[in-house]
Amino acid sequence: MQSQPLSEQMLFKWQGKLGGNLTRIAIQGAEPVSKFLEWKAMASVIGLAVAVVRG
Repeated sequence: MQSQPLSEQMLFKWQGKLGGNLTRIAIQGAEPVSKFLEWKAMASVIGLAVAVVRG
């Protein structure tokens, strides 16, 4: 199993305390390989959505 970067570990802990939804989107770019194109990972973006309800 691959270990997560510290920033991801912090988000997991925060999400565990607050709840909410975590979403990760992978950004990829097409690069030429011979006469074809191949997808290559560039970066991933992580978002945490938490709704606070005050009554």
